[in-house]
Amino acid sequence: MTHGAGGDMNTEPLAKLAKDLSASGLLSLRFTCRTPNFSYRVRCFAAAVKYIKDHEKYNVKGCVIGGRSMGGRVAAELATLQPTDSPFILGVFCYSYPLHRPKQYKELRVSHLIHLNVPVLFISGTKDDMCKMDLMEEVIDKIGSDVKVHWIHDAGHSLKVKSNSDDDILSKICLWTVEWTQSVFTAER
Repeated sequence: MTHGAGGDMNTEPLAKLAKDLSASGLLSLRFTCRTPNFSYRVRCFAAAVKYIKDHEKYNVKGCVIGGRSMGGRVAAELATLQPTDSPFILGVFCYSYPLHRPKQYKELRVSHLIHLNVPVLFISGTKDDMCKMDLMEEVIDKIGSDVKVHWIHDAGHSLKVKSNSDDDILSKICLWTVEWTQSVFTAER
């Protein structure tokens, strides 16, 4: 898993998720990729997946990939590039998926989403200026794989809500992601 365009692997949601995944018995790998260059990030993410796939110590047979904002967008792209006859990437999670530039609704970033053939989890805020809810719902209807969506009421792109504790929301996000990831690995979707 990786972060958005401005951040690193120690972004609070990713750090907590890694801890919660580990506590549930799942191996997690976070990495930093600071460049905003999309194709370069896809290559970096592919290298991270290859590392975990080829690492003899872990003997991993499949993985779930994802990230926050641009990290989730890159993960979705990478999942569409894998061979369909022998998939290693079993699912994708996207926190605050950047469907469009802030308040610019004409150019949607959907080409890789509608071609996903693995389960996907979206967690976004209802007030995210980079993921207008009604536009995202239209895109979700076009995705040919299993999709799970959680909308956080009144949250923006940061997934923070002024009226709630950030810790409460972050705990829910991590719980949803851990449970969904476990369901992907056990094929209980």
